Amino acid sequence: MKERHNRKLKTSTVDLCYRTIGKSTDNLILVHGLAANMGFWDPLLVIELSRRFRVTLFDLRGHGYSSMPPSGYHATNMRDDLLALMDHLGIEQAHLAGHSFGGTVALHCALKSPQRVTSLALLDSRLKALQPHQRLIDWPNWQQVKKNLEGIGLEIDEHQENVGLVLLEKFAGQDWKEMREKLSGQAMFVPFGGRYAGERLAKQWLQLLDQTTARDDFNQPDELTPRKLALLKKPILGYYGANSRCMTTCNNLREVWPDCAIRIMPDAGHFFPAVHPRAVTDTLSNFLVSQGYPRVRNADTAVASEPSVKTENRSALILEEEAPA
Repeated sequence: MKERHNRKLKTSTVDLCYRTIGKSTDNLILVHGLAANMGFWDPLLVIELSRRFRVTLFDLRGHGYSSMPPSGYHATNMRDDLLALMDHLGIEQAHLAGHSFGGTVALHCALKSPQRVTSLALLDSRLKALQPHQRLIDWPNWQQVKKNLEGIGLEIDEHQENVGLVLLEKFAGQDWKEMREKLSGQAMFVPFGGRYAGERLAKQWLQLLDQTTARDDFNQPDELTPRKLALLKKPILGYYGANSRCMTTCNNLREVWPDCAIRIMPDAGHFFPAVHPRAVTDTLSNFLVSQGYPRVRNADTAVASEPSVKTENRSALILEEEAPA
């Protein structure tokens, strides 16, 4: 989504780039994960959902076309950015859907200001209160994943903590530029893939880690506990890829939210919203239907036309599905 179509909100700490699509009085806000931007959300998904909702997209601070202040990268800081954007746009209440770290930001927003959140969709989000460790050894099929990573020259200790961030930093390095471009030509999601946009994203990510407090902030406790999570009384969707590094969180969601709706994307992992936008559109719309909102599109025709990742290419599939966001 090009910069000229976006708008900026200037706050006392950051300039946030955002975009709104649709004219409905019902609001839906999509929050992307780390090392991405609002372009993570497939246009098909955004356009289909905007037929029923006023859809708001924005770049997290330090990402995309938002500014990169020297500090303030904890999920609570980004929660406050989200609330400031809602104030700016006159959004009293909204459905929130966040991928990966974006789900954590949305969750913090719902806990701080529950009256402003209609529902919450967590798309492959790791919650530290439910998944304290994020190591390669904790992933489904971790031995195969390790073998695949080693096959492209990435050596990772299976006991390395916060392995998602470690892999992102390695993959953003200049040494991996040629490999990123090579892999991006396959039917898979590649972090920092693409010759121009991917290179810019990789440089921006490394700048964020090296020149701000982001590296330390991302590794700080998120201040959430199972008891705090249980206080949230909202409709919640947990949508995860079966091969995802965040399945431990998924398996524990009903310990804090017994009525949480849980959906699993078969043969998929962390980046499935980018790989399977039609299926995500249908699942999200079905979740909203359960709360009395009309369907956005016909699920039967959508799934039938869904382009798929070739499952016989297991090396490419697991690399894509197990790479971090």
